[in-house]
Amino acid sequence: RLEELSIPYTLHWGKINFNLSPELLQKMYGDNLTKWKACRKSLLSDEVQKVFTNDFMIKCGLTS
Repeated sequence: RLEELSIPYTLHWGKINFNLSPELLQKMYGDNLTKWKACRKSLLSDEVQKVFTNDFMIKCGLTS
């Protein structure tokens, strides 16, 4: 309903995440999502990124 009314919103990734997708996350977070991915990449080595990657992150496109 929020989308129907053009009301911006975000969701808690750990609680309500069944409908999240790369497209929806991009719509919700815009440039902040790109910044988050860049920070993750700069803070974590490739090996550590693998440790802290799960099916949810892959589904949502949060690993690249």
